[in-house]
Amino acid sequence: MHSNTFLRLLLVASAASITIATPALFHRQSCDEGNKRVCYGKDGGTSQALDPADVEYVASYLRFIGESNTGANARWTMPASGSACQEWAISVPGAGTVLALAKHTTPFVATSVLYADIAATIDAVGGLLECQENGGQMPAIVNKTDPVYTLAEYKATKARSDGITIKLVRDPNFSK
Repeated sequence: MHSNTFLRLLLVASAASITIATPALFHRQSCDEGNKRVCYGKDGGTSQALDPADVEYVASYLRFIGESNTGANARWTMPASGSACQEWAISVPGAGTVLALAKHTTPFVATSVLYADIAATIDAVGGLLECQENGGQMPAIVNKTDPVYTLAEYKATKARSDGITIKLVRDPNFSK
C-alpha cells in the first residue's frame, strides 16, 4: 500500500473513532456546580426575592413527606438518563414564592436521597435557609449514617446518594 493511502485511511479511521466516542463522553459529563453553598445575589447569580417563611415551609413539607412514607416513597430519585444536567421541580403545593429544584449532577447514574436530607439541605445550620430571601443552591446534605442507605432495597436500586444539587429559586408562576 502506498504510504499516502495508508495515512489517509489512518486519518479516516481516527476521525470515525472520535465520532463514535463523543456520545459516550456526553453521558459521562459532570454537571457539578461545586460543593459549597451559593447564596444568589451574594455569592453569584441574582437574588430571587423569596419569602423566608416559604423557604421554611418547603423544608417542613419535604420532611413531612419523608416521615409519612416508607421505602422508595421516602426518597427523591433521579434515574440515570442520557440527558445531561437535568433540573427537576420538586413538587411542594402551596410553596408561595419558592420553586425547589433538584439538579442531577451525575446524570449517568441513578441518584436517590431521603426527603429528610433535602429538608436538611434547606433548613440545617449552613443550609439554604441562611440565604434568606436570596435563594441559592448547594449539594444535598446526605445523612450517610441513616439506615435507609444500607438497606438491601436501597442497594438493589444501584442508586447513589450523591449527585443532586438543591436549588431554591423564585417560582415564575407565583403572583401575590
